[in-house]
Amino acid sequence: NFKDNSLTGILLTDARQKRLDEIGFDWEAPQPWEVAFDEKWTQRYEELRAFHAEYGHTRLVKRLFDSPSKHRILSRWARVQRNSYNARANNQPSTLTDERIKLLEEIGFEWDFK
Repeated sequence: NFKDNSLTGILLTDARQKRLDEIGFDWEAPQPWEVAFDEKWTQRYEELRAFHAEYGHTRLVKRLFDSPSKHRILSRWARVQRNSYNARANNQPSTLTDERIKLLEEIGFEWDFK
């Protein structure tokens, strides 16, 4: 009898799950990719805070940063945040949490900026 782990697609037998439970396996521990994603998000957020401190806004316009520049990646990241916000508003999967929305709004992030 196998259990399907829908996140990884790994099949786990009841016996293996029991053995892991017996040695105290932490089923709720974050996966390495989750930690890396959180760290990268925090890094980009700090870059956006610095941008806001320098320019007084968070309107990173893609066309202004098409050439190689220090803001090109940040511009893409900001666009992803807006897309994630819109997905969440439409009840679609999103990695944008309430906490992240609050952090972005605290620095005046504009969700509807075009």
